[in-house]
Amino acid sequence: LAVIYLQLCTPGFTCNVFDFSMGNPSVPAPESVRDANGNYYSGGTLISEPFKLDNTAPRITGTTNSSNGAWTNSNVTITVSSTDTGGGVKQTYYGYSSTKSSITKKDWTSTTSNTVTKTFTNEMEKTVHVMAEDAAGNKSDVVSVGDVKIDTSEPTCTVVPTGTKGTNNWWKSNATITLTTTDTGGSTLSGYNLTTSTTPSYNGSSKTQTQTNTTGATWYGYVKDKAGNVGTCNSGVVKVDTAPPTCSVSLSGTKNGSYYASKVTVKLNRNDTGGSNVGSYGLTTSSSTTYNSTASTTQGDAKNGVTWYGYVKDSAGNTVSCNSGSFVVKLRTVPEFTYSGSYQIVDDNDNVIDPNSHNGNWKIRFLSSGTFTITNLHGAANGIDVFLVGGGGNGGQTYAGQAGRHGYSSA
Repeated sequence: LAVIYLQLCTPGFTCNVFDFSMGNPSVPAPESVRDANGNYYSGGTLISEPFKLDNTAPRITGTTNSSNGAWTNSNVTITVSSTDTGGGVKQTYYGYSSTKSSITKKDWTSTTSNTVTKTFTNEMEKTVHVMAEDAAGNKSDVVSVGDVKIDTSEPTCTVVPTGTKGTNNWWKSNATITLTTTDTGGSTLSGYNLTTSTTPSYNGSSKTQTQTNTTGATWYGYVKDKAGNVGTCNSGVVKVDTAPPTCSVSLSGTKNGSYYASKVTVKLNRNDTGGSNVGSYGLTTSSSTTYNSTASTTQGDAKNGVTWYGYVKDSAGNTVSCNSGSFVVKLRTVPEFTYSGSYQIVDDNDNVIDPNSHNGNWKIRFLSSGTFTITNLHGAANGIDVFLVGGGGNGGQTYAGQAGRHGYSSA
């Protein structure tokens, strides 16, 4: 408590004001008032009035549930408390900005309470400042309570394979798997991983991986930000087959030296080694790629030679071709038969021939009586002329092609 004693003066006189702080000073005599000429004035009246003096600013403190200003995905609450030893706290202010110097009057929010609790829920990265003002107008220093860093947004990611695209959702080359990450909440990423594991982890060191041959693999991306928010993405099933299929054309039949003496079974052998399996194939005598789904066929007479081509494509679109090479087929035209007597097989010029290798016209010359039985017609499936040897008529002469004359018959 301070008491100021004022001397009230008659106009024309100089009055002195005496300020005695905290105590019980002696009251000055009225003669202490004098004019400019030094004449004392003794007609004054002495009065006194007490009042309160407060020149001490209030004190303010603040706490927050944010751990040392770390990022969080939860709400952040600050608690502010102010005290004053004089006339009491009149206003408590709080505001937030990047620095104390950037706080302006319009940024402050005030309350008449000396205790303030404020909860922040929105995403932000600010420093909270507080200040108190007492009834005498004294203001405390601006105090920083702490940083409020809230990020509630999950980070996002994509996993994308690239390479040479095949067919049926296959890749014909090794696929490069790329993880792309994005954080929109402000805290930035604290970790990520790109893996085929379904268990989340965030200790990855590379955002690209290479996928080799597989019938199906799924790549997962895991991202985590500094506030603890997590995100997941995946590539979908990635199928890779970089290996072309294999093929060969095989022949089976009765070989007679350099040619086949029987019909030949032509077979396309095909296999896939990359994992996508054989999708299309074809077997043809054309040198143009053909997928006709033929895997086996029979080759008949081919005196001038023939080549069979095989074409194979796997489900990923890898292709291969193969061929049999040129081969000759000379089919036996002489029927297979049994005869109980003696005989010869001759050509048109009556030269004896080997029925197993002969491919052309033929005749059977019966040299003695007997029973003739055909067991396989071969090239004579459309019928043969049957004739007799020495069977009357001109005796000893043969009459080929004259069925019905001189004992001939046709069958």
